[in-house]
Amino acid sequence: LPGTQEIHVDWSSSPDRYMVTRSAQPAWTWKRFFTFYAFPSNQFYMLRRKHPPSYDIVRGSQDGGAPGGLPVRPGWEIVLSFFAFETAAPGTVEIFVQKSEEPYYRIRLGMEERSLGWEPLFSFHAFDTPYMGTAKFAVQYTTQSLEADVEVPEQYRVYLDDPWGLWEHKFDFYAYPVELHELEPDAESIEGIRGVLRDEREAARAAKDQQAADRRAWLLSQSAPGSHVPFA
Repeated sequence: LPGTQEIHVDWSSSPDRYMVTRSAQPAWTWKRFFTFYAFPSNQFYMLRRKHPPSYDIVRGSQDGGAPGGLPVRPGWEIVLSFFAFETAAPGTVEIFVQKSEEPYYRIRLGMEERSLGWEPLFSFHAFDTPYMGTAKFAVQYTTQSLEADVEVPEQYRVYLDDPWGLWEHKFDFYAYPVELHELEPDAESIEGIRGVLRDEREAARAAKDQQAADRRAWLLSQSAPGSHVPFA
């Protein structure tokens, strides 16, 4: 079928084991067991940041983290994840992901390939009707600030529940969900986040100490004979 890719299952003994691969030839000591064709898919993650409030969606292989592609970012948390197709499969629609970094980072999801003021990121294909094993994901948007009752540039998110508060429903799609307990970062990734946060705190403390030292030096220079210290 158009859009499918050739996938191979290879076998090796001592110990008995199997490997799924796209390589045209089996690796050394491995034998080709059988071949099948499938539509390529990828894992996608919905991330949320509290300050400033915003969302992002990333593919599993593009943002670092664990070998499986678990995205790890200081200040962001994973709120959900799903598998969707990279190419068109029967019964799917293409969903385009775009971004804008003004006045802060935000994303847009829609059926249009390009929208004025938005930079294309990537697209994925998901079902527009339920299929066995899929779950319904809602695309929602808001043009209201999540911190104050004022209008702001629109931003989008993927959510599992009905819209509430300042969020409004845009459209639904169906994809293969990932259980949240599978999205826990490993110890090395967690330690990496802690290290970045420690570095940021130390840099902020050093900058504050330097400002205080500069202030003391300025006051001493002003208190020298012939100088004037302004009233504070």
